[in-house]
Amino acid sequence: MIFGKRFKCSSVAESHDIPVNPGRGFYKLFYAELGACDLRQFDGVDLSRVSLVLLVIDIACCKDRALDDGDIEAIRSVMDYFISKDKRLILRFSYDHDGRGMMRAPDRIGLVLAHARALADLIREYKSHIFVYQGLLVGDWGEMHSTRYADSSFLEKIYDVMSGSGVDIAVRKPSQQELLPVRGNVRPILFNDAMLADETELGTIRSDRSQRDEQIIFNVSNTSPYGGEMVYGTGFAGRQKPEVLTDMLKKRHITYLNRDYDMAMYDHLKKVSVSCDGYRTDAFTYLSENLGYRYVIKKVAYKNKKLMIYVENKGFSKPYVPIEMHLVSETGESVSLASYIVSDITPEETKCYVFPLKDGCFGDIFVCADTVDLRERVFFSNVSDGKGYVFAGSLKK
Repeated sequence: MIFGKRFKCSSVAESHDIPVNPGRGFYKLFYAELGACDLRQFDGVDLSRVSLVLLVIDIACCKDRALDDGDIEAIRSVMDYFISKDKRLILRFSYDHDGRGMMRAPDRIGLVLAHARALADLIREYKSHIFVYQGLLVGDWGEMHSTRYADSSFLEKIYDVMSGSGVDIAVRKPSQQELLPVRGNVRPILFNDAMLADETELGTIRSDRSQRDEQIIFNVSNTSPYGGEMVYGTGFAGRQKPEVLTDMLKKRHITYLNRDYDMAMYDHLKKVSVSCDGYRTDAFTYLSENLGYRYVIKKVAYKNKKLMIYVENKGFSKPYVPIEMHLVSETGESVSLASYIVSDITPEETKCYVFPLKDGCFGDIFVCADTVDLRERVFFSNVSDGKGYVFAGSLKK
């Protein structure tokens, strides 16, 4: 399409072959046991298809003592290992990694609080690399159940101390989230390691308040990352109609999931056919593409030396990483007087961004985006080159 006689806009094509994007999608799970962790055990694991790592650090070796400087340095070394691989962390500290939380936690709440204080300082130090922080230390797998500290008064004490990290704290159940207060800029949010296991998701949702709990999940997942693990269990998901299943995932704004847990769920989803915007695929592919955000450039227009770029978010949620969009030449040089933070585009919303072009700008023009904090490339769900550049059009002299 020719605008005036100078600018030929690209006919932007959508693509479903999306490279890994930061702050969304499937994650890899790693356990690190403090006092017995050899970083070499992580070598050779393929991380090329994930941007997120769930790192669960077991601190049970300190159940009878405070965390010392050596412990803190050991934790740093594990976190630094994955950060050096350009992965954002879903982070959890726990006294248990094998379902023995009652045996492995300290006998005194005072020691739990001392550990929480030291770890809050460390979390604050790594804040820019932590995508989500999960849990309040206690319970089986750090999930705040099967523990002498499951009472809300204990959990609030731990939460109050850990809120010194300045990072939102994800807890396991809506009923727990509802009881915890906002502390400064720290909010209680949610994670869920039993999605779709059964009607109550293994006790995540209370049967006597299911509508209330579902509303809490909706509200929290609408403003913060929400994810965890899906469990096939006795086949609850298999008994749902495909559109009911996918709608449930979409309504919860799911951002991240464990790709390697309960393969029966993913085997089932690969057999279920769904349709979205006239594009028919299996439910697993649909889930893979739409976890978190999925930005599509819908249209490019030109008027009065300005490019109008229309961007739609087709994913389940907003991005919870700060994303900036630019116009560039083929060499990556900026060709506009403006750039835009686009992280506020909500699911199914389309926004138009107006880019004034620099004087003397000619030739091919491309759209690209990066995270503001860590400068990671963000790929649009459009046909692009290997650098993530989407061709917008060509300006003639």
